[in-house]
Amino acid sequence: MVPGMEQQDKSSGMRLSMWQGLILVAALKCYSAAMSETTQVRVNIYLDDSVLKKEIKVAAANEGVSLSAYCVDAIREKLSRARSGAIVRSEVENRETAAALDRLRTEIGPIGISVRELIDEGRRM
Repeated sequence: MVPGMEQQDKSSGMRLSMWQGLILVAALKCYSAAMSETTQVRVNIYLDDSVLKKEIKVAAANEGVSLSAYCVDAIREKLSRARSGAIVRSEVENRETAAALDRLRTEIGPIGISVRELIDEGRRM
């Protein structure tokens, strides 16, 4: 063994060579990096309103969760509402548009077929 290439861990009395120590440190760094990549994705949120930031902190504290957990929850809830709202809105808009076309056709004069039937026929073509 080369002098200085061995050191003793005073807490456990275990002796590690310098190479073993370096390998252990490298392995721990790789493990730490792998764990942080697979368990978290970092997103920074910048607020230009200090009052809003305080309100968010208070709300998170009231729920007993971290600021990050509170924000993630709020974002997920907003996305969920947006997804379901988009579907409902498009169905409502479709019905309103079809009704408006029906009224227009009534004003123009009868064509002998409802807008819904025209749409269905157009889709079959």
